[in-house]
Amino acid sequence: MRRSGAGFRTRTVDRIRGRLWDWGWRPQILLLLLVLASGLWLPRLGLDMSFRPLFMADGELVEKTADFEREFGQISGAWVAAILEGIDWRRPEGVAAVDDVIRAVDRIDGIAEVVSITRPLPGGAPDGGIRLLSADGRLTVVLARLIPPLEDLEARRPVIAEFRAAVTASLPAGADARFTGVSVVEDVYAREILVYLGLGVGLTVAAVATMLFLLWGSIPRVIVAMAGTSLATPLTLAAMAATGKTITLVSSMVPTMILVIGVADAIHMIGAFDRRRQRGQTPSVAARGMWRDMSRPCLLTTLTTAGGFLALFAAGLPAIREFGVIAAGGVVTAWFVNQLTVPFLLGRWPAVDAGRARVLPRLLDRWSRAAARLALRRPAAVIAATVAIGLVALAGVGQLRFDQRFNDELGADHPVARAQRLFEKHFGGLLGPELVIRRVDGALPHEADVEAVELFVTTLRRDRRVLAAWSGVGAWRHAVSSLESSPKSSLEPSPPTTLVARDGRRVAVIARVGDLGTKAARHFVRDLERLAGDTLGPTLELEVLGQWWLAQRGMVALIDDMVASFVWAFLLITPLMLIGLRQPGPVLASLVPNLLPLVLALGFMGWAGISVRIGTAMVLAIALGIAVDDSLHVLARYRQERRARGTQPSALSHTVRGTGPALIATTAVLIAGFLSMLTSGLVAIRDMGLVAAVALTGALLADLLLLPALLAIFGDIGKASSIRGARARLSAR
Repeated sequence: MRRSGAGFRTRTVDRIRGRLWDWGWRPQILLLLLVLASGLWLPRLGLDMSFRPLFMADGELVEKTADFEREFGQISGAWVAAILEGIDWRRPEGVAAVDDVIRAVDRIDGIAEVVSITRPLPGGAPDGGIRLLSADGRLTVVLARLIPPLEDLEARRPVIAEFRAAVTASLPAGADARFTGVSVVEDVYAREILVYLGLGVGLTVAAVATMLFLLWGSIPRVIVAMAGTSLATPLTLAAMAATGKTITLVSSMVPTMILVIGVADAIHMIGAFDRRRQRGQTPSVAARGMWRDMSRPCLLTTLTTAGGFLALFAAGLPAIREFGVIAAGGVVTAWFVNQLTVPFLLGRWPAVDAGRARVLPRLLDRWSRAAARLALRRPAAVIAATVAIGLVALAGVGQLRFDQRFNDELGADHPVARAQRLFEKHFGGLLGPELVIRRVDGALPHEADVEAVELFVTTLRRDRRVLAAWSGVGAWRHAVSSLESSPKSSLEPSPPTTLVARDGRRVAVIARVGDLGTKAARHFVRDLERLAGDTLGPTLELEVLGQWWLAQRGMVALIDDMVASFVWAFLLITPLMLIGLRQPGPVLASLVPNLLPLVLALGFMGWAGISVRIGTAMVLAIALGIAVDDSLHVLARYRQERRARGTQPSALSHTVRGTGPALIATTAVLIAGFLSMLTSGLVAIRDMGLVAAVALTGALLADLLLLPALLAIFGDIGKASSIRGARARLSAR
């Protein structure tokens, strides 16, 4: 019954392929029209390059932070700063110069208020707060509070641009300005991402096309290999626009991912086409035969890759879940388009056969033969070398930093990063938590409560990590006395600088610290909670809120999400491989080669000092999908060779020699594509390119050497009956 069912499915799929082939170019024309129609949706595709959506794992914390911002104002990200150098504010002309800057900034519609040494905050600068003048008197700062909300980066960006332009234009000769602030960093980050989306993706396409031309020496072949992904990318982006999705810091990776994964499948398909052409088949017959041979492996690799990405749906971060769904959809779209375009172009475009390169294919064939000899003649040595390399990598894994530093995202030498460090050194910094203190029972505070908060703030300022700390405790004392004398009254709305809730039941404390990083930030918050326990007593409670703490919690959630996602990915991928290949032994043997690239990449990150953060974590997920794809192509070819040749050594040798050139070529193409990320101005994207290159190299070595060596030593575990069945079917034919 199983055979009959399988035969029926095969015949049905063959009939569908035959009908599509008989339709000629009509499916491709319809596909092209669909892509053109999708262009109507692309202008609706929004951009959200802010950090905020990435760190919303803790819904309760997000809501409490939003409540804080409604009550006390958006303190963390609302302020942008211009550090002025070369102005002597103590001289009349210096004061006039600072006033000129202030007047220029005042004219900007999107700015609520401006603060400087000549225009302090209402009521004066808070004690222990941000300083407006450096200790040596050489630097002063102009602060501007933006009106657009933190979640709307696109509305803040033009205001920031106007702020930069106004300050720069109003400076006297010899003066200079440096700009910083959370919103400024986000703006720069967004601009770099947009540059990468344009220039970076273009460089990736150029790098991939160049590698393909070196491989084949044929422009038509390059077009065939890239046609599918070129059509799949706009379809995926249009689907995002139609469903209301936006391009975020995470989903900006989707075009590159579709390109490299789609091209990899196309290379394998073209390789299978070439093998049939070498047997003397006509292009049409070879293309149709390749289509039949590669349909199962390509479908299986697509399902496993999509399953790996869908495993990200287990993540707590909405941005990561969304990326998983989009990536899975993009991979399936690329497979579908490749299935429609590659066979038809190969079979119906005569120029595809012309002008192929000779040098590089011969090298790839030579390297594949050498790999086959090494893996089959010295399998124990291959496994031993892998174990040694794995141990070195594991030692590097032990040195991994699960950390994300605000300044490191732009690089140490970036002007904004330097300005941020300068602000931290001289003015008190712009990073740190917002704290809320209230009575546990929700009642109005007493004088003893006010004194306890004063002790908390005073002790907090003694912490070496704290650059600045201020609170509304003075205004709170006044509010407490007012509400005690007239309990039915309420406080009038007051400027956020008072840091007292209008009902008088809460007071805010603002702490500013250096760029601690995630690990040190968690320690700092734990110390804050211990300090609260020691100074506030049992009647008062402390809440740690703010964008800074959201980001730190988001990094912790990201680490947990990626671990869980990798576990789920293997739980999804392994059954799919077993169902698709029906070879338990080889599939189980491939689990180690699939894990090896991740171990090597993590070890490289540990030794190179690259921390685990959003970008590097996401590229590891992509590398896992590509590693599994390569393993599936090897195992699918091994399955065919085992049936055809019977003996395991011969089947393994022909498998490595047959799949080796395509594996090496796809890896080289993919590495070239990812290394184009090194041109980015963002450290995170450059690190992604390096980590991906290491992971892909590890995947190639694992599938070309380690997997055949494991199969050579351990054999087809549990496959004796299957092999006998295959031989029987061959005899029956």
